[in-house]
Amino acid sequence: MIKRIENVALGIAKGLEYLHKNGVIFRDLKPQNIGFNREDNPVIFDFGFAREIHTLEKNEVAGSLRYMSPEMAFGQDPLLSSDVYSFGVLLFEICTLQKPFKQFTSRSDFTEHVLLCDYRPSLSSIPSKAVRDLISSCWDQDETKR
Repeated sequence: MIKRIENVALGIAKGLEYLHKNGVIFRDLKPQNIGFNREDNPVIFDFGFAREIHTLEKNEVAGSLRYMSPEMAFGQDPLLSSDVYSFGVLLFEICTLQKPFKQFTSRSDFTEHVLLCDYRPSLSSIPSKAVRDLISSCWDQDETKR
């Protein structure tokens, strides 16, 4: 099971790397936007919110709040590291089979606890220290540390 999680995570990361190398920010990375091809490799799809970096409009908020980086949620310009944040949240869900931040049912609660107070769920159920460290660095509040 751990090997499968690693392969899925690596496939998604490679997809993001490809987008970023080509100047594209995805802006809506979440489980619903990941599928699998015939070889059972993960594929990122639904590019409705994806934009080339140079075409982004100021204060344009897009994506799913639960997976959205703090800077994007507050209407700041999205960065490539904004997708890295979303990847960390997605990886948590893949590893634990739990929706992150599910206890925050209103936007105001989510904003207060997750975006302002930097709440993150426990990673203790994830056996791999390397994966725990990866998730922690990906969903860091500070976009320069992702």
